[in-house]
Amino acid sequence: LATELFLQTKFQVSLFHLRCNDTAIPYKIGDKVEECIPYDSTKDPVSFHVPTLRMLCTLFTAMMEHNVSKQEWMVLPVSHSPPREWYEYPLRILSAVAQYNTGMWFRNHRPIAYSFQYYTHPVTRCSMFQKDVVMLQVSGSLMHSADKLLIQALVKFDLCNWAKLMSKEDEIALFSNGPQRLQTASVAEDYLQLFIMILGERWTRGVGEVKKGDAIRRLVVQVLCQRPATFSAIDDFLGRDGFDDAFLEDILSSVANFQESASNRESIFSLKNELIPEYNKFNWFYTKKMSFDSYEYQQTLRADQPLDLQACPPPMAPKFKPAFANLLRIYASDTMILILQLILRRKLLSFPLHSDGQLERAIFLIGMALNDEFRQWQEYHPPSAEERVDSTIEINFTDNALSTTMDGLNLLQMMEKLVGDVIPSIDLLLKWTIARFKVVDALKKFKKEGKNLNEEYAFLIQEQYPDESSPDEVTKEEERRKQRHENAMRHRQNAILTMKNLSNQFLDKNQDAFVAHSKNLLEDEDVSFELRKLSKEEFPVAIGPDQSETNMLESCTAQCVVCLETTSLSDSNHGFFAIFTNGKLKTSTIGNIRCTCHLN
Repeated sequence: LATELFLQTKFQVSLFHLRCNDTAIPYKIGDKVEECIPYDSTKDPVSFHVPTLRMLCTLFTAMMEHNVSKQEWMVLPVSHSPPREWYEYPLRILSAVAQYNTGMWFRNHRPIAYSFQYYTHPVTRCSMFQKDVVMLQVSGSLMHSADKLLIQALVKFDLCNWAKLMSKEDEIALFSNGPQRLQTASVAEDYLQLFIMILGERWTRGVGEVKKGDAIRRLVVQVLCQRPATFSAIDDFLGRDGFDDAFLEDILSSVANFQESASNRESIFSLKNELIPEYNKFNWFYTKKMSFDSYEYQQTLRADQPLDLQACPPPMAPKFKPAFANLLRIYASDTMILILQLILRRKLLSFPLHSDGQLERAIFLIGMALNDEFRQWQEYHPPSAEERVDSTIEINFTDNALSTTMDGLNLLQMMEKLVGDVIPSIDLLLKWTIARFKVVDALKKFKKEGKNLNEEYAFLIQEQYPDESSPDEVTKEEERRKQRHENAMRHRQNAILTMKNLSNQFLDKNQDAFVAHSKNLLEDEDVSFELRKLSKEEFPVAIGPDQSETNMLESCTAQCVVCLETTSLSDSNHGFFAIFTNGKLKTSTIGNIRCTCHLN
C-alpha cells in the first residue's frame, strides 16, 4: 500500500510539474550548494489541495506511531532520500501563505482568501496545514544533508538575497524600495516561524513521544494561555478532531481551574499555575493577534517572577521518535548558524532588513536548540567499550555557535552585545538565552569530564540566574533606559508635530464649513470627561432605572502608541483631544460628496 501511494503521488505531482519549470539549478547559500527548482508563487501554479500527499503523510506517521522498525520500512523507495515532490508542494503552499499574509499576493485575491481560510480553519487545518508541516518533518528526517531543507525553503520563499552576507550600502542598494524591504522582512519572519514549527511541534502521534490525549491537552493549555476561556470558546478553537465532550472535560479538569460566575456571565476555565511554563508564543495554530494577546496576558501573570518565567522562553518539547531524530541536526547546520548570525548582525548594525520579529524568532530558535542540547547532556553517560554511539544525531549547537564567527564575533558574543539595546520583551528573552547557553556549555564540559555535578552544577545555575544585578549592570541599564526614553520622546514630539500640521492643513482646506458651524459646535461645548469604573462586578447597564453604580477614577494611565511611555489621562491633557475637537468635518470620496458631521 505504501509503495502504491508513493507511485501515485509521484505520478500526480509529475503531471503538475509539466505545466511549470521542473529543472533544478544550483543555489549557493554561504558555503553550501543545493540544487533547487526555482519557483515564483506570483506566476507559477499553486494549489492548496493535495490529498494524496497528505494521505501518504498520515500513513508514514501511523507506521512510526506503531514503532515500525527501520528494517521493515526500508522496502519503501524513499528509505534513503525523500522524493522531491514530498517537500516541493508543502513549501510552495506555505510560501504562498507567507506572501498572502504580507500583502504581496495580487493574483485571484478572493479565491486565495477562501483557500487560506479553509487551510487554517480549526475544523480543516488538521487535514491541510498540519499535514503539510508534518510532511516537511518527514522529508527533513530523510535528508542526508542538514542544510538541504533550509536552502530549499529559502528558494521557495524568495529569500536567497536576504540570506547573503553584504555591507549596509549593498543591502540598501539591493532593497532600495521601502515596501519591498518591509515585505522581505515579513516573509523572513514567516520563514523562521516555519522552522520553529518543524523543529518544535512534536505533539503529533508518530512524530514525537506522545500519547493520544497529549496533543489535545497541549492545545487546551495554549488556548488558556491567552486568557481564561469558556467551554464553548475552547471547543471552537479545537475544531473537534474525533473526540467527545467527556474526553475534553477530562482534559480540562487536569489542566484548568473552573471558575463559576455569580452574575449572568458564562463560567470560565483558567490555566493552573504549574502549567504556565508550557506557554509557547509561536504555537503553530496562533494567529499574530493571538500571539500578541497571549503575550500581554502572560506578562500580567509573570510579573515579579524569576527571569526564566518573565522571559516566556520556549518550553521543553517532547522527544522526537527515532525516525525523526535526524531533524535535530538542523540546529547546528552551517546554514542555520549563518541565518541566525545574519539576523543578529543586522540588528547590531541597524541594517534596513532587520526587524524585531526576526530577532525574536531567531532568539527563540536558539532557545529551542539549547533546550534539546540541555536534555541531551542531562541524559548523557560515558559509553562503555561494547556500546556504539550514533554521533550523527548528536546536537552540537553550542560548539558550532562558538566556533563560527562573523565580523570577528560568534553567536554568543553577538547576543551579549545586544543586551539592553532591544525592546524589553526581547531583552528578557535574550538574557535568558545567554544564561541558558552558558549553562549548557558548562554542563557539556562537566559531563564529558565525568565530574560529579551535584554541587558544581547547582552553583552554576545560581551564577547564571542571579537574584539581583551587580551595581555596574544597574548603572548601565539606567543609562540605556534614559537614552531610550530620550529617543522615544524625540520621536513622539516629531509625531505630534506631524499630526498638528496635518490637522492645520485639514482646517485650511475646510475653513468655510468650519467657520459656519464653529459657533454652534465649539463655543459652549464642554469636552471634559470623567473616567469611572463599576463599583461591583455585574453586567454593566448604561442608562435606565437599573443603571449600574459607578465610582470615579482619580487617576488612570495608558501607554502611548508612539513613544511607549506611560501617561496619565485626565481632562487637563488637552493635547489628547486636539485631533478629536478639530475633526468635526469628514470628507467623503464616494461620488465626490463633501459632507459635515458632528463627532459625539
